[in-house]
Formats: sequence, structure tokens, C-alpha cells
Amino acid sequence: MDLMAQAQALTAAAMDEAAQLGVPITVAVCDAGGHLLSLLRSDGALLASLESAQTKARTAVFFGVETRHLPGSLPVTPALLGAVSYPLAFLPGGIPIRSEGKIVAGIGIGGGLPEQDQAIAAAAVDRLNR
Repeated sequence: MDLMAQAQALTAAAMDEAAQLGVPITVAVCDAGGHLLSLLRSDGALLASLESAQTKARTAVFFGVETRHLPGSLPVTPALLGAVSYPLAFLPGGIPIRSEGKIVAGIGIGGGLPEQDQAIAAAAVDRLNR
């Protein structure tokens, strides 16, 4: 499956999971460089979730770990934060997507409670990997 098809599948899976949970969200998928591939906001999702979803996806790619593990799993210093020109999100809901051990994309969910965002992102990734 090519990267754009993966982005669309992740977006659809996240929206489906969020609908089942009754949580209005925004889902963002970015490529390995942090560039946006897909962005979709469900009816009723907070406008701020447009930014938070993109930031979570990008942060997961930049650091190579789920955002729920940041900053605890990596030494995040003021110098590092100053070297990155994009905003970063150290909140649950961002997961890097790997293929053959390499990061190829990232998914970010915004709009729900942190635990909901994380669960929706994980469900989307799980569905993609099946």
C-alpha cells in the first residue's frame, strides 16, 4: 500500500473509532518529514484540534516515539526545543508509523481527552497493521 493510501486508511480508521466512541476529533497524518498528508475534522470537534492533531503527528515522527511517552523517554532540553521550528506536543495521541523498521509517517489525534486521543490513534494504527 502506498503512503497516500495508508494516510487515507489511517484517517478513515480513526474517524470510525471516534464515531464509535462518540468523540468528535481531528485526525492528521504526516509523512516521515513531518509534512501533512491528510487532515480531517469531524463535526463538533474543537477548532484547536486542527492544530493539536498536526502537532502530535509531527512530534511523533520527529522523536520516533508515541507522544504519550514524551518528554519522559527522551532528554528534551531547551536547546533542543529551540532548534525545532515547529511546535511540539508532549501529550497522548501521536504515534509514529513504521514500515520495515523505518518511520514512514505519523498520526495525530486531537479533540478528545488525552486518553481518548491515544486510544483512537492506537486503534487506527492497529487496524492499518492488520
